[in-house]
Amino acid sequence: LVSLRAQELLQQYAYPNLYVQNLDIFAMFLLGLYAVRRGLFRNIAGNIGFIRKVMWFSLAVHLAGSGYIFALQELHVSDLARSGWVSTVYHLLSLNGRPDVMQMLVKPYSIQALSLFYICFIILLSQSNKVKRVCLPLSDVGRMALSNYLLHCFIGTTLFFGYGFALYSKLGIAHGEALAILVCGFQIIISRWWLRNFQFGPVEWLWRSITYWKPQ
Repeated sequence: LVSLRAQELLQQYAYPNLYVQNLDIFAMFLLGLYAVRRGLFRNIAGNIGFIRKVMWFSLAVHLAGSGYIFALQELHVSDLARSGWVSTVYHLLSLNGRPDVMQMLVKPYSIQALSLFYICFIILLSQSNKVKRVCLPLSDVGRMALSNYLLHCFIGTTLFFGYGFALYSKLGIAHGEALAILVCGFQIIISRWWLRNFQFGPVEWLWRSITYWKPQ
């Protein structure tokens, strides 16, 4: 599996267009940096208006991008089936018949815009005291995001891959959902227990220690 993944990685990053496509990830890093520099998460109450504007703007960007992709797909019919105006519109939208290039440029940013909408929506929703009480256990999971990510990857691969229980394609939807709830519940419990005893998650502690060249 490790060998296969390594080969796939090398093959994948051999294509230059991948770097252009992945610029959206870099853009999200920059947005995160901007949010921290502006102090959005330290003073949410004072930035509610700005967060609400970003939420609606990002939703509009997502809908525009999704609409554009949908229009490209609907207009992408055979040359014989195209009327004159449909063909003209298609060539305008697809950069003179290159829908793959346009989708590569538009789709990732449309998806990231939706992610930004969700982030803002959850921030606004979390200002309600009732929602805060209900979601409080999830905050511990968030404080250990990297540790939990690696933990559920380890659990998932052990359950589904051949070196573990080899359950891949053997579970139905109901069993899969039940398993997901069990894993999430386990991670909530272990995160709460861990953060009662330590300031950081284990991988977060290691990451910070490496970043600052000093045990945290």
